[in-house]
Amino acid sequence: ISNPGLESGLMIAQYTAASLVSENKTLAHPASVDSIPSCENQEDHVSMAPIGARKARQILENVQKIVAIELLYAAQALDFRLNNEQQKTDSGPERLFGKGSAAAYRLIRNHIPFIEKDRPIYRDIERMLELVRGGAVLEAVERAVGKLK
Repeated sequence: ISNPGLESGLMIAQYTAASLVSENKTLAHPASVDSIPSCENQEDHVSMAPIGARKARQILENVQKIVAIELLYAAQALDFRLNNEQQKTDSGPERLFGKGSAAAYRLIRNHIPFIEKDRPIYRDIERMLELVRGGAVLEAVERAVGKLK
Protein backbone atom coordinates (compact mmCIF):
# COMPACT_ATOMS: atom_id res chain seq x y z
CA ILE A 1 0.00 0.00 0.00
CA SER A 2 1.48 3.31 -1.06
CA ASN A 3 0.24 5.39 1.92
CA PRO A 4 0.13 3.21 5.04
CA GLY A 5 -1.83 4.94 7.75
CA LEU A 6 -3.93 6.86 5.24
CA GLU A 7 -5.11 3.81 3.36
CA SER A 8 -6.62 0.70 4.89
CA GLY A 9 -4.98 -1.89 2.65
CA LEU A 10 -6.41 -5.33 3.36
CA MET A 11 -8.04 -4.35 6.66
CA ILE A 12 -11.60 -4.65 5.32
CA ALA A 13 -10.81 -8.06 3.85
CA GLN A 14 -9.41 -9.10 7.23
CA TYR A 15 -12.63 -8.01 8.95
CA THR A 16 -14.60 -10.01 6.41
CA ALA A 17 -12.55 -13.17 6.97
CA ALA A 18 -12.70 -12.77 10.76
CA SER A 19 -16.48 -12.38 10.71
CA LEU A 20 -16.84 -15.47 8.51
CA VAL A 21 -14.69 -17.48 10.93
CA SER A 22 -16.88 -16.32 13.83
CA GLU A 23 -20.02 -17.20 11.89
CA ASN A 24 -18.62 -20.69 11.25
CA LYS A 25 -18.08 -21.18 14.97
CA THR A 26 -21.75 -20.50 15.65
CA LEU A 27 -22.84 -22.65 12.71
CA ALA A 28 -20.76 -25.54 14.07
CA HIS A 29 -23.17 -25.91 17.01
CA PRO A 30 -24.88 -29.26 16.36
CA ALA A 31 -28.47 -28.90 15.18
CA SER A 32 -29.32 -32.23 16.81
CA VAL A 33 -29.01 -30.81 20.33
CA ASP A 34 -31.94 -28.52 19.61
CA SER A 35 -34.34 -31.38 19.03
CA ILE A 36 -37.53 -31.08 21.04
CA PRO A 37 -40.24 -33.66 21.68
CA SER A 38 -42.97 -33.65 19.07
CA CYS A 39 -46.21 -35.49 18.38
CA GLU A 40 -47.06 -35.59 22.09
CA ASN A 41 -43.72 -37.23 22.96
CA GLN A 42 -44.28 -40.06 20.48
CA GLU A 43 -41.42 -38.76 18.39
CA ASP A 44 -39.06 -37.45 21.01
CA HIS A 45 -35.92 -37.42 18.90
CA VAL A 46 -35.68 -35.67 15.58
CA SER A 47 -32.29 -35.68 13.87
CA MET A 48 -32.53 -32.16 12.48
CA ALA A 49 -30.45 -33.46 9.55
CA PRO A 50 -31.75 -30.91 7.02
CA ILE A 51 -30.74 -28.07 9.34
CA GLY A 52 -27.34 -29.66 9.92
CA ALA A 53 -26.82 -30.09 6.17
CA ARG A 54 -27.81 -26.49 5.50
CA LYS A 55 -25.39 -25.26 8.17
CA ALA A 56 -22.59 -27.46 6.79
CA ARG A 57 -23.17 -26.03 3.32
CA GLN A 58 -22.97 -22.47 4.70
CA ILE A 59 -19.74 -23.33 6.53
CA LEU A 60 -18.26 -24.65 3.28
CA GLU A 61 -19.24 -21.47 1.41
CA ASN A 62 -17.73 -19.35 4.19
CA VAL A 63 -14.50 -21.37 4.15
CA GLN A 64 -14.21 -20.86 0.40
CA LYS A 65 -14.46 -17.09 0.97
CA ILE A 66 -11.89 -17.26 3.77
CA VAL A 67 -9.49 -19.20 1.53
CA ALA A 68 -10.02 -16.66 -1.26
CA ILE A 69 -9.17 -13.80 1.09
CA GLU A 70 -6.12 -15.64 2.44
CA LEU A 71 -4.90 -16.21 -1.13
CA LEU A 72 -5.24 -12.47 -1.80
CA TYR A 73 -3.13 -11.78 1.31
CA ALA A 74 -0.56 -14.34 0.20
CA ALA A 75 -0.25 -12.87 -3.30
CA GLN A 76 0.20 -9.41 -1.84
CA ALA A 77 2.90 -10.66 0.54
CA LEU A 78 4.65 -12.54 -2.27
CA ASP A 79 4.67 -9.33 -4.32
CA PHE A 80 6.54 -7.54 -1.54
CA ARG A 81 9.03 -10.39 -1.30
CA LEU A 82 9.43 -10.64 -5.05
CA ASN A 83 9.97 -6.89 -5.48
CA ASN A 84 12.53 -6.85 -2.67
CA GLU A 85 14.46 -9.82 -4.09
CA GLN A 86 14.33 -8.56 -7.67
CA GLN A 87 16.16 -5.43 -6.57
CA LYS A 88 19.06 -7.69 -5.52
CA THR A 89 18.89 -10.34 -8.26
CA ASP A 90 17.00 -11.13 -11.42
CA SER A 91 14.75 -13.79 -9.88
CA GLY A 92 11.22 -14.67 -10.81
CA PRO A 93 8.57 -16.32 -8.65
CA GLU A 94 9.75 -19.82 -9.58
CA ARG A 95 13.19 -19.16 -8.09
CA LEU A 96 11.91 -17.59 -4.88
CA PHE A 97 8.81 -19.65 -4.10
CA GLY A 98 7.86 -23.29 -4.36
CA LYS A 99 6.47 -24.51 -7.68
CA GLY A 100 2.91 -24.67 -6.40
CA SER A 101 3.09 -21.25 -4.75
CA ALA A 102 4.55 -19.72 -7.90
CA ALA A 103 1.77 -21.25 -10.03
CA ALA A 104 -0.95 -19.98 -7.68
CA TYR A 105 0.71 -16.56 -7.54
CA ARG A 106 0.87 -16.26 -11.34
CA LEU A 107 -2.78 -17.29 -11.70
CA ILE A 108 -3.89 -14.77 -9.10
CA ARG A 109 -1.88 -11.94 -10.65
CA ASN A 110 -3.23 -12.78 -14.10
CA HIS A 111 -6.71 -12.01 -12.74
CA ILE A 112 -6.23 -9.60 -9.84
CA PRO A 113 -3.67 -6.79 -9.85
CA PHE A 114 -1.42 -5.83 -6.95
CA ILE A 115 -3.22 -3.63 -4.43
CA GLU A 116 -1.17 -0.46 -4.47
CA LYS A 117 -3.78 1.85 -2.98
CA ASP A 118 -7.27 1.55 -1.58
CA ARG A 119 -9.98 0.36 -3.91
CA PRO A 120 -13.25 -1.50 -3.35
CA ILE A 121 -11.86 -4.85 -2.21
CA TYR A 122 -15.10 -6.79 -2.70
CA ARG A 123 -14.41 -7.06 -6.43
CA ASP A 124 -11.05 -8.69 -5.78
CA ILE A 125 -12.58 -11.03 -3.21
CA GLU A 126 -15.37 -12.04 -5.62
CA ARG A 127 -12.90 -12.67 -8.46
CA MET A 128 -10.65 -14.71 -6.18
CA LEU A 129 -13.68 -16.63 -4.95
CA GLU A 130 -14.52 -17.53 -8.57
CA LEU A 131 -10.98 -18.90 -9.00
CA VAL A 132 -11.27 -20.96 -5.80
CA ARG A 133 -14.79 -22.30 -6.43
CA GLY A 134 -14.14 -23.00 -10.09
CA GLY A 135 -11.05 -25.03 -9.26
CA ALA A 136 -8.63 -22.81 -11.20
CA VAL A 137 -6.23 -22.44 -8.27
CA LEU A 138 -6.12 -26.18 -7.66
CA GLU A 139 -5.64 -26.87 -11.38
CA ALA A 140 -2.76 -24.38 -11.65
CA VAL A 141 -1.01 -25.84 -8.62
CA GLU A 142 -1.51 -29.44 -9.79
CA ARG A 143 -0.12 -28.60 -13.22
CA ALA A 144 3.01 -27.36 -11.47
CA VAL A 145 3.49 -30.06 -8.82
CA GLY A 146 1.38 -33.02 -9.89
CA LYS A 147 -1.93 -34.35 -8.66
CA LEU A 148 -2.65 -33.57 -5.00
CA LYS A 149 -4.10 -36.36 -2.92
